[in-house]
Amino acid sequence: MSYTRVKKIPPKKPNKELYAKIVKKITTYRKLEEKANIDIFSFDESGFSTTSNIPYLWSEINNTTKVKTLTSKRINVLGFLSRNNKLKSYIANGRVDSDKVIEVFDDFTSNLEKQSVVILDNASFHKSKKFKAHIEK
Repeated sequence: MSYTRVKKIPPKKPNKELYAKIVKKITTYRKLEEKANIDIFSFDESGFSTTSNIPYLWSEINNTTKVKTLTSKRINVLGFLSRNNKLKSYIANGRVDSDKVIEVFDDFTSNLEKQSVVILDNASFHKSKKFKAHIEK
């Protein structure tokens, strides 16, 4: 037996038809981008903290290792990155929710120079009713 990290896997297999449809759409957008008709951006969020989120390490049996930690507020970074490395980032202190993502999208889209496509992952606030309703505006 050894001490290893758990490998996380998706709870279910992706829908092959939906995946093929999305790949086709992205391919179409990339062709438009190559002709300089549109820009494509990927959007994501990440959080940073001085507090470790890995709560385990090797230690001698019956001798628990203690580690002093600094505590800090989590700083979240939200960003739009294009395939040619154009980056627009935003810093959010505290929680990121649908309202924060909408605020960031509003600012980002107000400064676009041409029609653009933003690719999102499946984060819960990207799928929220509030976010979807706002994007349709």
